[in-house]
Amino acid sequence: MKDYGTIEGRLLAVSAAQEISVVVVDGLIEQPVQCSTIKTQFDEVLGASGNLVAVSGPLNCRDDGTLYGIDFDELVVFPDRTELPGSEDVKGILSTV
Repeated sequence: MKDYGTIEGRLLAVSAAQEISVVVVDGLIEQPVQCSTIKTQFDEVLGASGNLVAVSGPLNCRDDGTLYGIDFDELVVFPDRTELPGSEDVKGILSTV
């Protein structure tokens, strides 16, 4: 039985030889994780190259529990920092009591 999970990191490399294979450098363990998916997601994956992403799917782990890959079926591309709201944009959301 495989566990299902999500990793977040920077999508660094894309290859589409037989299936789409990408390398995501996981921000938590600071290690590259080999990720693969079906070819129908090629345009989405290629457009995410270099961005911070989250990939979700069945995890591939060694006998000792070390993660070495993920066969992802979902890709979420996080917005660039320049697209996130600043402190002035969120001022007033939390009221001081």
